[in-house]
This record gives sequence, C-alpha cells and structure tokens, in this order.
Amino acid sequence: MLNVELLNSYILVIQERGEEKIGSIIVPEQAITKKNRYEVVAVASDVTAVAVGDIVIIDRFAGNEQVIDDVKYFVTKPEDILLRFKSNG
Repeated sequence: MLNVELLNSYILVIQERGEEKIGSIIVPEQAITKKNRYEVVAVASDVTAVAVGDIVIIDRFAGNEQVIDDVKYFVTKPEDILLRFKSNG
C-alpha cells in the first residue's frame, strides 16, 4: 500500500499495462502496449471529482512522472482528466 499525502489538489495515478501474455507466449517488456487508461491511487483531501480506484483517461501531455519504489506514477491535476469510467453498479 502506497502511503502518500497529496497537496494542492493533485491526484496520483498509475498507468494500466497491456497484455503481458498472448496465449502461451510471454511478451517482452519492450513490446507491451501501454494503455491510455490510468487508475487513481491517491487524491488530495480537497479533490471531489475522482476517488481512489477510479479509472480515468488524462490529457496526453499532463502530469509529472514520478518513480516511487521502482513503480512509475503520474502526479496531475483533476483538470487534466478527460473522462472517468463509470462502474456498472
């Protein structure tokens, strides 16, 4: 579990990965397609537009890439979110 506190209306997202296996073939790291979908993993206390666990698409040029514990995250503002996927529930 990532233990961070975001300030100034920022959100922290992680990019969803493409398929790592096709049938019984393991796809090399360099060939894995990056998806344009991100999972929200943390939000500042004043952000109400999204919540942890939401799946969003953000502007291609938005956000700052940050590596925390060898994992690549993006810190961005809620204004950079283009859409949020709704759950079927």
